[in-house]
Amino acid sequence: MPSQLIAIAAVAVVISASVGWYAAARLGIRWALALPVLALGASLAVVWRSSGLGFQDGITFVARTAIFAAPILIGALIGIALHLARSRRGG
Repeated sequence: MPSQLIAIAAVAVVISASVGWYAAARLGIRWALALPVLALGASLAVVWRSSGLGFQDGITFVARTAIFAAPILIGALIGIALHLARSRRGG
């Protein structure tokens, strides 16, 4: 089971790095940073409201979601960093 989770996380990092690089190249760095954060916030809000969680349950839910969303956010940051490194080299 842990190996499957690691594989899923690795794929999430690669996909989100690609999307982050593309967004940074086309939309700019600020939008590329805002897109994964806005998507995470929107998904949190939708699931929180639909499941009818109370405040304490909601805080626990947000903490667990942040842990599982870490590969996506890290991948987006990797993609943005790759875009910045390439644009500074002149490529």
